[in-house]
Amino acid sequence: GMCFLKTFGFLENGVYPDRGCNLECYVQDWGAEIEDLSPLKLVQPGEMYEHKNRWYIFEDVVCPNARDEGGIFAALQPVIESVGLAMPARKQ
Repeated sequence: GMCFLKTFGFLENGVYPDRGCNLECYVQDWGAEIEDLSPLKLVQPGEMYEHKNRWYIFEDVVCPNARDEGGIFAALQPVIESVGLAMPARKQ
């Protein structure tokens, strides 16, 4: 199948909206929305603030049963490492 990967920054001491969230996901019958949020910042006239994100699409990603967390991590590891990132620590 296909895999969509979206990356974006996070500021450890940033003040984020919506109870401190930097990511919001919405799922409906029509599809899913993945919205990344930047820290709140007051922007003055003439000032610029930038929040960057990158999108990647991978084909032929073999993913096991959606309930197999270990299999999902194993399938996603090469995808994530291919863009120079490390897999997050897996909770046991």
